[in-house]
Amino acid sequence: MFMRKILFPLALVVWMVCACAPQPTAMPSVQEQVLVTASPSPSPAPTLSPAPSPTETTAPVPSTGQILPFTQITRVDALHGWGVRDTRILRTTDGGHTWQDVTPADLHSEMTVTLSGYFPSADEAWACLPSPERYDAGTLFTTRDGGQTWQSAPAPFGWANFFRAPESSQTVWAQVSMQGLVELHRTRDGGQTWELVMRSTAGDEDTPGRLPVGMHTQWQIAARDEQTLWAVGISPAVDGLYLYRSDDSGVRWERHLLDLPESPSGFYAEGLRFFDSQTGAFSIFYGGEAYQRAFFITRDGGTSWQLTPGIPAVGNTWTAPDALHWWVWDGTSLRVSQDGGWTWQTAPANPPEAPAFLVFSDALTGWAVQYDEKGHRLFGTTDGAQTWKLLAEDAP
Repeated sequence: MFMRKILFPLALVVWMVCACAPQPTAMPSVQEQVLVTASPSPSPAPTLSPAPSPTETTAPVPSTGQILPFTQITRVDALHGWGVRDTRILRTTDGGHTWQDVTPADLHSEMTVTLSGYFPSADEAWACLPSPERYDAGTLFTTRDGGQTWQSAPAPFGWANFFRAPESSQTVWAQVSMQGLVELHRTRDGGQTWELVMRSTAGDEDTPGRLPVGMHTQWQIAARDEQTLWAVGISPAVDGLYLYRSDDSGVRWERHLLDLPESPSGFYAEGLRFFDSQTGAFSIFYGGEAYQRAFFITRDGGTSWQLTPGIPAVGNTWTAPDALHWWVWDGTSLRVSQDGGWTWQTAPANPPEAPAFLVFSDALTGWAVQYDEKGHRLFGTTDGAQTWKLLAEDAP
């Protein structure tokens, strides 16, 4: 993957860890798809297509089989968390010591794929299974009782990044990113029906109100509230790092300029999120021979963004359970910030092994996941990284 002026080797590695989606073996041309465009009106727009009544299924008996490696992992609180392993959905209620397989009984695929999961609470989970034949079709499974029962419904996409606004419970967006294509879908009825909000393809760069899309664009979208969305990423279409804002729920977009540091090797952005309606952040990599990580932070809903001092960092190893308590692996040490990324201290103890990524649910409890040729291991801390314990491991 190559990008003019902006891509450097680390970006490819990081992006593959945190945002790669499986590609179906057969994909129709995007020009062949007929999609309904949303109205910018705040009132509910017509859905993409009428969906049949959702199907309810019962989760199978808990399994004690292999749980690692996780392809996605979310820690909700000190006790509860979710994990995805290809097409299996796992849940823990004891901080990661044991895991229950709560995969819906009718979720199966004849090809090797990875579910896209969304786990906003200890009881609620969303998982989309891509169609083996086309990119714009899949089956969405949802539960609101911790995986005891599931509902399924068709979805107009196969793999997506789901998100909500911090103070919203009804609206869920699904961001679809593919080579030369980005789409934003929205549901207000728990995923039974979907509305296409925005669709941009390569070549739309000069169209007013569109997000710029090159053949190698990487981007993330987050919602501040029901109306205000932000998108951050890197794209050759705008020759570097971009930040865009929408005030009509994602229909039209305008660029917000940033004051960027010097970076001979370009930039990479990831982790855009809003903790509440006013506080948001995203991480950037920049530098030359030695890479730095810094954060753009807003405390006024995005009206202004401030850049924190840079620190050494490698990989996708930033976790921020709230607006103040952040954790970063810098390549040799675990660092913790208690003021939202402005100052950093060395954590009391490193995980036993260098983590591939970190997942904290609060200032005290977190997981560190390690993948290498020796296998896969999950470590946990419940005392703010004073101590770490091996919770699960699998041999290769």
